[in-house]
Amino acid sequence: NLFHDGVINNRWRVRGLSDYSTPEYSKLDHISADKWETCRGMGHSFGYNRFEDESQTISSGELIRLLIDIVSKNGNLLINVGPKADGTIPDIQLERLKEMGAWLQVNGDAIYDTSPWKTFEGKTASGIDIRYTQKKGKLYIHIFGKPRSEETIPGLVFVRDSEVTLLGGSATLKWNQN
Repeated sequence: NLFHDGVINNRWRVRGLSDYSTPEYSKLDHISADKWETCRGMGHSFGYNRFEDESQTISSGELIRLLIDIVSKNGNLLINVGPKADGTIPDIQLERLKEMGAWLQVNGDAIYDTSPWKTFEGKTASGIDIRYTQKKGKLYIHIFGKPRSEETIPGLVFVRDSEVTLLGGSATLKWNQN
């Protein structure tokens, strides 16, 4: 860090005077060696906009996929909520935050304190997008869709006797390597 008491993002656009980049409403398309952060609102506004409805607000599924994608590339996600004049969070935004929180209760281990793997993305043999994160010798595979009862992940090589589990579950999944 440039300063011991905090960090500075690159919004001042002064070369050499930032600790990390923060693209707004966009994300990187590669793994960054340096930490970065995407900043975005739940809708198109950073403040309360009474005209924003369901169609202009990011869905819970999109929000969770965005978080996973960003974390898989060594980034953080900063979500802005636009409170009403009385300080309350609009119901649609509160709903999204609660759904994301419920997802993180089960899957947070694959997000918090993780780092990128050797690649951030892949696909199953049936074409479902995948993102990867890792932590303390564990590889986390995020599948962006409902996999078949048997799914193939091309190019993924496990160490012999590896254990494969589903977060939130207690059973070990059966796997084989071809």
